[in-house]
Amino acid sequence: MPLTDKYETYIEVTGYTNMWNHSYNISSKTLKLLTAKNVSLSIDVYNMNIDEAYL
Repeated sequence: MPLTDKYETYIEVTGYTNMWNHSYNISSKTLKLLTAKNVSLSIDVYNMNIDEAYL
């Protein structure tokens, strides 16, 4: 029995960037593999210059 049948599974990706407008791509092949394994994906992006942006 796969672990995903018994447990909630996920992959969490955390990124740090110095720009507000930047893109990150996840291939359709990767998304299909995650879906086939019943694994969710969480993406959390932080701006390293947040203090400067509000000055």
